[in-house]
Amino acid sequence: MIIGYKDPAEFRSKQVAIYRDREVYNLAPDAGEMDFGAMSALRSPADLQAVQQGIRTGGFTFANVGVSAALTLDHDGSDYAVLVRQDRPDFGDSVAKLVSGYTPASTMLAPHFAVWNELAEEVVPHDGWTVIRFRRNGVPLPTPFDDLYDGHAQSINIDITKINFVPDLCGPVGMVGSDLIDNPSLYFHLPTNSAQLVYGYHLDLRDVDLARERISLWHSEEKFNSEKGMLDVHLHEEGLYLVRLENGDLTDNVFTMTRGVLEQVDPRTITLSEAFAPKEDGIVSVNNISLDDYLRREFSQLLP
Repeated sequence: MIIGYKDPAEFRSKQVAIYRDREVYNLAPDAGEMDFGAMSALRSPADLQAVQQGIRTGGFTFANVGVSAALTLDHDGSDYAVLVRQDRPDFGDSVAKLVSGYTPASTMLAPHFAVWNELAEEVVPHDGWTVIRFRRNGVPLPTPFDDLYDGHAQSINIDITKINFVPDLCGPVGMVGSDLIDNPSLYFHLPTNSAQLVYGYHLDLRDVDLARERISLWHSEEKFNSEKGMLDVHLHEEGLYLVRLENGDLTDNVFTMTRGVLEQVDPRTITLSEAFAPKEDGIVSVNNISLDDYLRREFSQLLP
């Protein structure tokens, strides 16, 4: 089901220099804007030592900075991480990843707007008729697919929460000397010469009963239509994973949610994105990690 369209020609972003001043990682966007093609051309592998030295000594310039939401919810007495299922032909993998997107130039100095927009676009709570919209501090988030929200009086508030299940993040993070709203953390991805802001959010479901109201958690994903030169936005009914958390960490209990019912997913089929891999100084050099390897690493860190 196609629920919207985007023109990739409208996208603009900026390179970002990042340096560490005492304990704070500061972001300094470049003055010039670039289109998606120019940004993609810059997303080539970076050298670990060059990145480490640049961050320590005045700034390393990354191809782009993205935004991610480490999103959680509670259901029937358990906490879950909400992850996105995505096929990535450029990496040759299929992963469970954080809700993520690029940061457009228009929100570069206030990237919380970019991550709010990604949440509104990618996480689609649907009751069979309409979509429940999100709020942050009581303020409605964007409604990217307006026709889907008609007549729904409910909303879900998004609260800040601590990030436990994404390892080895660095922070605090500032933007040209100012604090960032909602206190994101940060990691760096060497294979794409990119940085990623990670925000910890929790869906407050006190006013929404997922089971009684038969809520499905769907995902919207963009696919390029070469005939139209546009991005078709598709609704994917099994595009979100709910991974049960224990003491804040992921477990091998993986589900999708359809009409308020958790449906088991074989954990052996789950590969996690680079965000979940081990990092050195916040820097990750791989594109993914198996859920099994993630769990083994988390278990080993609990041993005395």
